[in-house]
Amino acid sequence: MKEQLELVMPQNSQLVKEIQIELWKQKVRDLIAYYPDLFFWAGHKINGFNPEANIVRKDTQIVIEGCPGSANTFAVRAFLLAQDNEVKMARHTHKYTQVIVAARMGIPALVLVRNPKDSIMSYLVRFSNYQKLKVIDVERNLRRYIEFHLKISPYIDECVIADFSTVTKDFGSVISRVNDKFCANFSVFNHNEENTQACFAEMHRRTKHNKDFLVAIPSEKRRQEKEKIRKFFQDSELTDLIIQAEDLYKMFRSQDTLLTNQLVN
Repeated sequence: MKEQLELVMPQNSQLVKEIQIELWKQKVRDLIAYYPDLFFWAGHKINGFNPEANIVRKDTQIVIEGCPGSANTFAVRAFLLAQDNEVKMARHTHKYTQVIVAARMGIPALVLVRNPKDSIMSYLVRFSNYQKLKVIDVERNLRRYIEFHLKISPYIDECVIADFSTVTKDFGSVISRVNDKFCANFSVFNHNEENTQACFAEMHRRTKHNKDFLVAIPSEKRRQEKEKIRKFFQDSELTDLIIQAEDLYKMFRSQDTLLTNQLVN
């Protein structure tokens, strides 16, 4: 699928300079994504040649990426829990360049997608002082969401796309699709209650937060805190961005074959 949408320009004057800087950064990212060897060099320099860095490398076996708040951590924990042997994985940068390089190199790439509002609320409640949020904070994240999906859209056929609902309810089927598409032999996650709780426990162990609702695990407290952010999406200045983000989400979600088959059946 090669469909692309154009970026909606900002209405808020505070973002003009920030958007101009971001556009230059995009040009640099686009350049290094087009030339994998340049990407490897730049990524290694940025990460100090750290072998534990999460960037894609020539020997990477799988890339798992998505916008923040799209079940990235659960997918990584579940994938690793299922494997019998160590797997070299690139993940958690939330950058489209990872996916583009993987597509160009023929490396299995799993792209996680989620409704933009839910994705952004999940991110903001964990990493921002959301009680002091302004509309501009939500706008920034909407633009990042749009950028991520816009840049990946020409490569959508070279990836496996998994919606949040599939990842969190039947991640085993996602790994099976990766195996089928890329002729891989990754072990399939048994998505039962015991393994799900094991993933949650590992997510808790690795977090630096001491408040449960700041960990990316469902809870009533977390749901209540996220609802406090929802009001910002009603601002008229965000209407065009929300429409664009939701259109991109629908396009990506339609590539989740499990959801498509459920609709057909």
